[in-house]
Amino acid sequence: MTRHIPFILPSGTVSSSRSPISDPSHSRRRYGSRSLTLAHTQSAIVELSPSICGTLMRAQPHSASAVHHHGTQDTIVYAVSGYGSLVSSSGKSKDGPFGDVRQDLKPGDWALIPAYREHQEVNDGDEEVVWVIVRAPEGVPIVENLKGWGGSLET
Repeated sequence: MTRHIPFILPSGTVSSSRSPISDPSHSRRRYGSRSLTLAHTQSAIVELSPSICGTLMRAQPHSASAVHHHGTQDTIVYAVSGYGSLVSSSGKSKDGPFGDVRQDLKPGDWALIPAYREHQEVNDGDEEVVWVIVRAPEGVPIVENLKGWGGSLET
């Protein structure tokens, strides 16, 4: 049975191909980034292509990221393990409070986060969440943290 949740595709199709893995020490952020509380992002394929990059996000239990967006980058998320959520804004305050859309991800789920979509990653559970993150365009991740939903950029 396919779950019909905005921006989440059904699990099942994953291509496996060999590609170079970059050294995490070579990663750089395009903009300042507050990391997830009790979590980290590991560079996998960063600065190897001018148009796409990939990282691995590990979120410890009971952690959440800052509210942020990825600028011009569309983001694809593949849930490897654990049960986490993407909380996003409908972008329309008249529809309710910002941060009003919650999309739960279980292992095997895919999610698409459009460019400039405000969101945050949340792990309310008791186990680690691991997601593969792919962003394009550009070969380095863009993370623009905000001062809350609908807020200005943090400096």
